[in-house]
Amino acid sequence: MVNAPRNLVATVIGENEIDLSWALCDTPARLTRFYRVASSGLTQSSFLEPNATSSAVTVLLSGTTYEFWITAYGSDNSSAESTRVLATTDPAPSVTAPSGLALSTVMYVSNALAYSFTDNSTNEDGFDLELTDQTTGDIFTQSIGAHASTGTVTGRTSLPLEPGRLYRGRVRARSATIGNSDWSDYATGGTSPVSAAGQGTVFAPRNPGAPFNFFGTVDSESQITLNWSSGDIWSAGHRIRVRDAATLHLLRTWDLPLAVRTFSVTGLQAKTAYNFQLSTFSVDIETFVGYRVILTTDGPPPPIPSAPTDAHAVAVSTTAALVTGTNTSIWTELIKVYRTGTSPVVARTLAGTISPLDIQQGFTDAGLNTGDSFKWDLVASNTSGDSDPSDFSNTILIPTPVEGLQDPQSISAAAIGPDAIFVQWEYGTSYYTSANLDWSASDSGPWNNLLTGIAEGVLSYLHNSLDADTEYSYRLTLVDAVASETYAITSATTDPGVAAAPTGPTITRYEAVGSTRARLEWVPTASNVHAYDVYRGSHGGALSVVDADLGPEVRAWDDSGLTPGTAYDYKVRAKATAGNGDSDTVTVTMRQGVGGGGGRGSFQGRREYIQTFTKDTPDLTIFDGLADDMVVEHFVSAAADATNGPFADLQVDGQSIAPRDVNTGLARCKMYVVPAGSALTIAFSGTDSSTKPFVLGTPRV
Repeated sequence: MVNAPRNLVATVIGENEIDLSWALCDTPARLTRFYRVASSGLTQSSFLEPNATSSAVTVLLSGTTYEFWITAYGSDNSSAESTRVLATTDPAPSVTAPSGLALSTVMYVSNALAYSFTDNSTNEDGFDLELTDQTTGDIFTQSIGAHASTGTVTGRTSLPLEPGRLYRGRVRARSATIGNSDWSDYATGGTSPVSAAGQGTVFAPRNPGAPFNFFGTVDSESQITLNWSSGDIWSAGHRIRVRDAATLHLLRTWDLPLAVRTFSVTGLQAKTAYNFQLSTFSVDIETFVGYRVILTTDGPPPPIPSAPTDAHAVAVSTTAALVTGTNTSIWTELIKVYRTGTSPVVARTLAGTISPLDIQQGFTDAGLNTGDSFKWDLVASNTSGDSDPSDFSNTILIPTPVEGLQDPQSISAAAIGPDAIFVQWEYGTSYYTSANLDWSASDSGPWNNLLTGIAEGVLSYLHNSLDADTEYSYRLTLVDAVASETYAITSATTDPGVAAAPTGPTITRYEAVGSTRARLEWVPTASNVHAYDVYRGSHGGALSVVDADLGPEVRAWDDSGLTPGTAYDYKVRAKATAGNGDSDTVTVTMRQGVGGGGGRGSFQGRREYIQTFTKDTPDLTIFDGLADDMVVEHFVSAAADATNGPFADLQVDGQSIAPRDVNTGLARCKMYVVPAGSALTIAFSGTDSSTKPFVLGTPRV
């Protein structure tokens, strides 16, 4: 009698194979045989070689349970069955269906649908999005790339989507090797209706949303990587512009898919500052201006920067002064501001630091004592060291508090179309430390802030995104050093109706700044402007775009690399959804160089003039009959007494170009272009016989 095999073990190898092993109780056995039984009840058997102790069972079904036993055969009899064992083959691989499908309207395009869903699989090749037109019953299928769980499908791709239709959709994962998943649950969504113009575009109440968390990382001398966040599903993508930070010349533009959140800009110059702008844009709407960052590529250690110039100070309160200056080096990383007391005498100390980009707007030195006198100098600094100090600024006296603020001299508001109001104001002679602008739906409030701490020289504000045919009130508030307030209020009503195509902006300044640069400045005449384009051409010739899609907040633009002595024509185009509007065409002629004639000789380059004068000093003519334009960068006339003088007035052809401050007695101007053929004269007045200096600073090409 042959004994039954023992210790039968079944090992699952995969979805189609199970391996068996066992031990024999009697040897030698002449022949062994085993049986396998499927869970369906069907029995199959296989004969093996004598004394075999293992066997691979193949060609099985995936995910199926099998029962196995072994019987041994001797020369004339067989053993009993071994203990039976169960084993289940592995299931076949599959693709998991997506879930949470949502279809939504694209506000800017009438033949598009936005989709989003949850990807529950990692082994798909892509997805199939099936849409059923609930009006006609037509079924369309759009292929989507792997892991693309959000996006937009439009009639511009392969789907004949129609405006104002409701669509029922579902999505499934697709694999070329495994097969397709089940379909997701159904979702419904509708396309936007056609606009009144019948062009298939719906004008949205807002532009595509701006990206956020925009920052960059300097990777090397030639590469900078940009990163950002964006939650706006209505946008078609992101747009990156890179400009030279010094000239703002546009170098290159990239349009990227909406899903992209990082981008590496390569091929950059070492140790060079670049201005990067990130925007979002929709399919049919002009670009929405986003954020800007300025980054400088790596490179060898920079040279020590040259010293700043034009240090100037003015008291802005009873405890603070504003110090301004001009940075003269592209290698400057920060500017150090040093303070020296003159009355009482205080040693030169570091008052603080400021970015070279901000020094012309000024550094506020606070915590000063009323009645003390100070002067300041500036030092440019970088990782290689500090520059020489600039010349000292003018000496100022920190004033005592002024009792009683005067109301703002004027404030006015005027509608510019149905959705914007242009507000203008003048401060008058009131002594104040800060100014704020607020708006309200009523002249009694509540008030909502528009501007806080309005910068010196800002005298207007364009309030847009307003309701048509609606009255708005505006309040200009002045605050002094002891927190006293005074204000003036005005109101205006927006125009009724639908916004039309914008009128072109008004160019307020167009001139050569040297022999190779030109500058344009303009003010808007419409509120629905999304962007500006600047056109240039040879004088009398055709104009073409030289800089496109400047933001709606841009009011000035510089052109460089021009040919000396050449005349150029310019215009500025305002762009909006409803159409475009062009400014008048202006002509700017580049200078050949700076020179003088007529009796005072000529000059080239930068010069500084210091003149001591009394009440009996005759007028001083610096130039009479200039051969070319000249730029006066800085002029200051100091007076000990605001009433009695002595006082120096800078005049062009007998007209003053240096307004006198009634509080300080100072006359000054910055960046004034004296036209060719003019006379530049300094006229003196006053009854005081003491002497005072004036400075005529740095004319340049």
